[in-house]
Amino acid sequence: MLDNPGQPTPGAAYCDGILVRVIAPPTERFPGFCAGLIIDRKTQRVVITAPILRVWLGAHADKVRQGFKRLGWTATIVRRYGQEPVAQASR
Repeated sequence: MLDNPGQPTPGAAYCDGILVRVIAPPTERFPGFCAGLIIDRKTQRVVITAPILRVWLGAHADKVRQGFKRLGWTATIVRRYGQEPVAQASR
């Protein structure tokens, strides 16, 4: 929930990154979730995360990819900032 509805969230002006949607399916130990993070294009490191993903802050994209695969999570590029939104698959 935003503290100031209608105002940009911290990091919203960040414009040289890749927005990634992360989906973790539910397991016996915890309910699933959907969250996001932003990877810097130049350094390939995570620069902004949702609170539930903060452990990945600063990690290199390759380490994140391997970790998500090990955990059974799915990561999808939603938008590359500075470009048009990635086309969504029709249902």
